Amino acid sequence: MFVNSVSRLNLINKNITPPQFRGQAILTMPDIHRPGAYYGDFNSNNTGRINYDIKRQKDSENIIRTFSNHGGGTLAGIEYDIENFKNMGIKKIFMTPIWGADNLSSHHYWNKNDMQISESLGSIDNYETMLRKMYKNGMQYVDDIALTSEGLEGVHVQYALRWADQNPQTYYWFRMYGLNDAPLTLGVVPKNKNNLRHRIINPSVIYNQELKKIEKNPDYNPSKETYFQIYDASQVTQSQLKNKDELIRNYMNTKSDNKLLINNSNDTIINYAFEIKPQEYENRLEKFVKMNAVAEKSIELNSPEGTLFIGQFTHFKIGESAEGAVFWDANKDLLKRNYY
Repeated sequence: MFVNSVSRLNLINKNITPPQFRGQAILTMPDIHRPGAYYGDFNSNNTGRINYDIKRQKDSENIIRTFSNHGGGTLAGIEYDIENFKNMGIKKIFMTPIWGADNLSSHHYWNKNDMQISESLGSIDNYETMLRKMYKNGMQYVDDIALTSEGLEGVHVQYALRWADQNPQTYYWFRMYGLNDAPLTLGVVPKNKNNLRHRIINPSVIYNQELKKIEKNPDYNPSKETYFQIYDASQVTQSQLKNKDELIRNYMNTKSDNKLLINNSNDTIINYAFEIKPQEYENRLEKFVKMNAVAEKSIELNSPEGTLFIGQFTHFKIGESAEGAVFWDANKDLLKRNYY
């Protein structure tokens, strides 16, 4: 798909002659493109205008980039550089996805909702002003989006995982099989699981580690969703862990002493969050307490072993391998959609 100043959208069919792109082009990734540039927020005097902070730029340049963290760039960095691109002779700009509402990955291919822009990159207004500036400078823009698959936090994936028993046809949105017989296995656990941990957002019950018993959560709000989230203990900050009401959206500990600590999917724990029924967590906790009561050696709840035990729900479970669905070219983070 490409966008130009004449027509808003052009779909390229493999059976027709593709458009001719002439001139130099650049491929960039908004998350790491000039992160020192940012849009003024609603509380500032220059809402929507681009600011540039050299400290913010340097801080981003000095982080230890891993498979799972973010550089902090937005569409502001692209818009900021358009005139520079023009001076370089650039005629076309290719980018990794903007659409899809993927705020989890830095590349934004794990789409969540095709109709929304990833809010970590900007708003629809930011997108429009960026395009207008491109057109004004005689450029074309190639829009990338993953329409044939959906990330594990996708709205349809999450719905199918939670409600497949009440509305079985929902899982046919994807190439899933056997969900009525066994839970779908999500391959979100790496081979190196030493730092695997989990947290529950808005649970109906909590586990008293000292007394080894389950207690009612006085802060439980039945009008809000309950989430099971996994995370990498080495990549989060204490302030993130203290905030028990918010999901960990982005790893903030970006100053690891070991630059080679996280290189690929075998080292990476993506901070996935899955909506669950509160009763499901209660059931898993009860089984956890019973298991520890008879085990020769008890395990901690928030440990790699405890996380793997808790993360076994009715319709899905976490594990190293992905089973029960067709994933995108062996990519365990994307489910193929079921097109007929």
